[in-house]
Amino acid sequence: MDTSGFVYYEPKRAKPRSVLFMTVHPLKGASFNSATYEALGKPKFVNLLYHRAKKMVIIRSCDDGTTGAYAVTGEKGRFNITQRSLSDIIYELTNWDRNTGYKCKGRYDVDAAGVVFNLNIAEIQEKRAYTRHAN
Repeated sequence: MDTSGFVYYEPKRAKPRSVLFMTVHPLKGASFNSATYEALGKPKFVNLLYHRAKKMVIIRSCDDGTTGAYAVTGEKGRFNITQRSLSDIIYELTNWDRNTGYKCKGRYDVDAAGVVFNLNIAEIQEKRAYTRHAN
């Protein structure tokens, strides 16, 4: 059969059925759930952008040579950015209680080419006495 004139069907990436989450811990950085991982296309590397005035974070998939590229490691699609400096930036932006973890819902934004988290809208995840240890 002659297949000229046929066009390939290219399925659109399905929207995740779960809610996209970022959890921020005062000492551990940020963790992202598997729905966020899937929304980003199951990347090997991500980079994170933040906006001080808007108090928003965008996480995007990227190549290893991209500025701020961070290798994705984790279990079952969940992954972490385990940088205390990231926690420090987020807690400074938001004036959050440093003895509390927070959870933010995200949404995939086509224009931003990533998942956007509004830090102004966060739920208290846990409250405990976190202690910084001198290195």
